[in-house]
Amino acid sequence: MLIATGNPEIGMIAAFSESTSVGPRETVSQLPDPFESLVHLYQSDALLLNELRSINLKVTQARDYLARVGSNPILGSVHLTRLRARRSAVLTVLRANRLEADRLLAGRDPAAIPA
Repeated sequence: MLIATGNPEIGMIAAFSESTSVGPRETVSQLPDPFESLVHLYQSDALLLNELRSINLKVTQARDYLARVGSNPILGSVHLTRLRARRSAVLTVLRANRLEADRLLAGRDPAAIPA
């Protein structure tokens, strides 16, 4: 049922929430969809892998900079430390995404999947 309001978006949202109600506080859009979750993980991994490539390129550039005569070793080493921390964070998220995808595909508890 559409609600007649001045704003058509509010009416559509209200009508959608009334038609998809499955419980006192849940709607169909809030229920987890394994396929949707897998797609989200795949897209996230693609972005993270691009970020990892970018970080690896910057690490190579920072090492080249440090190899040059007259470079600032403190600046270069701080930059490398920061890049290594970013790379570690990206790898951690990629691992978490892999474990989540394994769990979704296997339909198992996360504790049952080996690290």
